[in-house]
Amino acid sequence: MQKKLNEKEICQKECEAKCCKHYYITLLPFEAKKLAKSLKISLTDFLQKYAIQYFKEISFESSGKKILLQNIALKRIEGKCIMLSDENLCKAYSARPKQCKLFPFLALDESSDIKKAYQFCLLVQQSCRKPTFDKKHYEKVKQYYQDVEEKGFENVWGTIVNEKVVERKKI
Repeated sequence: MQKKLNEKEICQKECEAKCCKHYYITLLPFEAKKLAKSLKISLTDFLQKYAIQYFKEISFESSGKKILLQNIALKRIEGKCIMLSDENLCKAYSARPKQCKLFPFLALDESSDIKKAYQFCLLVQQSCRKPTFDKKHYEKVKQYYQDVEEKGFENVWGTIVNEKVVERKKI
């Protein structure tokens, strides 16, 4: 009889951490500070070594309007998150961002169809769990964008990250 794998084993052994190879992991300022602290380096050093400025252009087909979101994200090296080891383990697991903690059961709203949204994810396909709508997290994300709008990106982050990536998405 074959042993049933737990969620961590599915991600590491079966899936090979595809989510860490599929997405840019965006950070909120407090998450970047937590990661820097876990690596025992300054926030400025962390941002220069491990992060990029990440711009996401979203086009709304129905209206033809576009918006450009500016974030800080973890760098990707050879197509995977810079924090992902060769053994598909997170190098900063205890300090990982909320986005990573919630994935793949992260929902944009209560009606999200995560099996359709994350077809590449074995954990979602094999699980009966419902998506998690984390209102506190979304309030923090909303506050972040308000702070960026009011104070400016550099003032919110306190430093400039030199490397940049632009991604485009149609909705």
